[in-house]
Amino acid sequence: MDNAKAAALTAGGLAHLASKMGLPVMQYRPESALTPRDTVYATAMMYASDSPALRSGARSQPGDPYTYAAFSSSDIAAGDLLIGASGTWVVCRNDGLSPLLCVECNHTISVLSSASSTGSATVVAADWPVAIMLKSRGDRSQSGTPGAITPGEFALYSAAIPGVALLPYMAVESEDGLIYTVDTVETSRFGWRALLSVQQV
Repeated sequence: MDNAKAAALTAGGLAHLASKMGLPVMQYRPESALTPRDTVYATAMMYASDSPALRSGARSQPGDPYTYAAFSSSDIAAGDLLIGASGTWVVCRNDGLSPLLCVECNHTISVLSSASSTGSATVVAADWPVAIMLKSRGDRSQSGTPGAITPGEFALYSAAIPGVALLPYMAVESEDGLIYTVDTVETSRFGWRALLSVQQV
């Protein structure tokens, strides 16, 4: 059996699963860094789960934002946003031979450029769904100085934002008012993974 036939059979099976067990989602294909959810690309059915049956026996670990999903349309690409009443996801991979690899989002962020010499910063991206997960808790410093606490470390998982290069020392502001500093960034065809620290005031 060639890949094209296998992909067609897989897509048909996943579409059937999504239509029977899934919930409706709005699909966005962002073109602008400042208005990623400006226009709905399509509506479809989606079934997301960490079931071993859907993930070929691999269950998510605590703190892991990745999940697999069945989708009722074959018109789906890495970087698409899927938003419904049950959650928000970013598509990381669609290889046509397995369920979609997605990141389940828990925050919406704006990205700001590094502060200039005048103290100002420019918003380079806004309204982006992402996952921000705590990776390590901060520890109290032994210096005895009030407020001398090592900040916790967070991991950000995001689609690559069109026209934006995420760089160390940029700022990320979430919808709950927290502001993070970008420490390191890993870029791949699946999107961005970055380590963040909370800015200390």
